[in-house]
Amino acid sequence: MSRNHVIGKRGRLPWSIPEDFAYFLEAVRGDVCITGRKCYAELGSAIPGSGLHIVLSTQGITYPDAVVRPSLDAALQAARTHSSCDIANVWICGGTSVYRESFPIAEEFWATLVHADVDGDVYFPHNWQQHFPVEVSRRRSSDENYRYDFVIYRRR
Repeated sequence: MSRNHVIGKRGRLPWSIPEDFAYFLEAVRGDVCITGRKCYAELGSAIPGSGLHIVLSTQGITYPDAVVRPSLDAALQAARTHSSCDIANVWICGGTSVYRESFPIAEEFWATLVHADVDGDVYFPHNWQQHFPVEVSRRRSSDENYRYDFVIYRRR
């Protein structure tokens, strides 16, 4: 997420930070990943290495590499009953409305905070710090284009 809360631009991340993507893939490896329909479409497939990818959609769409459920509650139930995944590790991977819906039940918020204001058309919900006020971990990094922090927040 950028300083101005941007998380997307025309169906893509508004930056290319290879370390960020590698960090994300390592974190979610083998676990349950939940995304909205648009986020899944932008990815083009299930998140590589995830144990189970669940797409939230009420449009009757099916995907060859993901399970579709109509609500976050139904997705969490599918995660609980899926034999190859650990329910303790469910990742909400976007988009904006899925993040917002998960705030009341999520225990942690893992973020890459990009130290830049960028143009975009998709924003992370601005009220996230009300839900996750406690910073428990921060690692600073940078590449030739951006300074960024990998941060983990928790509820009180």
